[in-house]
Formats: sequence, C-alpha cells, structure tokens
Amino acid sequence: MVGRIPNLYKYYLFEDVDLTAMNSLEQRVGDILDKQEKILWWFRNKTNKNWYSIQGWQKYKLRPDFVAAKKNESGNLELVYILESKGEHLLGNKDTEYKGKVFNIMTQQKKEVYLGDQLDLPFGQLNDNVEFYVVEGGKEEENLKKFFTT
Repeated sequence: MVGRIPNLYKYYLFEDVDLTAMNSLEQRVGDILDKQEKILWWFRNKTNKNWYSIQGWQKYKLRPDFVAAKKNESGNLELVYILESKGEHLLGNKDTEYKGKVFNIMTQQKKEVYLGDQLDLPFGQLNDNVEFYVVEGGKEEENLKKFFTT
C-alpha cells in the first residue's frame, strides 16, 4: 500500500504502521512506547469510524492517538492506556482542554464502574483496567515512563 512501510516496532500490535500519517510528536510517542519494559503491545489508533472513539458531550467523537497495553510481572495484560498526544503549541486550547476533561471523567468512571463493554476496539473486548490520558508534547517521555514504571 502507498504510505506503508514494514513494521519496525517490536511491540506494535499490527503488521504494518503508517508512519506518514504520524506527526513528529506521535512518532516520538511511538518510539518511547516501544522501548518501555512493561509494554505488552501498542498501536496508533486510526481516525476512521471503524476504530476506537469516545463520545463526549460535544457533537463529534474523540479519536485518541494511541492505545497501549501494560503487562504485569507475569507478562499478562495489566492495564490499557488510551492516549492523546498534544504538542506544546496546543496545550491550553479549547480542544485540548475538552479532551483532557473527557479523559479525566473516563478514568474516574473506570474506577467506579466497569467500562469493558463500552470499549469497542477493533480486536474485541479487554479487561476493565483502562485509563485515559493526554500526553503533553515536551513531556512525552516523562509522562509515558511514569505510566509504565508504576
């Protein structure tokens, strides 16, 4: 396919990754995710309607940039992160603030109720250990290492 290259990542969930569709921050996030000791798998979420999305209180669905799974000490799925990366120039704008609020609510609700049935991912259901975060440009390495070292 045009724009596709063979998957060079060790923990990318699918056979190929479209690097041309990823901006430089997203590529850095992917590189950092792939190097985490506790990463089980990860992928760049696609923006088409068949991929993962969240319906907030505004009209259009949110389509987070990444889905990443953390493994436990025995190598099994411990936690799934839904991640939106935002460059430094976008921090504080209305869209970023909205996504952050939706993600905070989703993470809080996850702690209070089971969300597994609401996660319509392209490969089926997951456990109920899901958290949602905005990854800030300029702090992407710090943010991601925090998620995968605790």
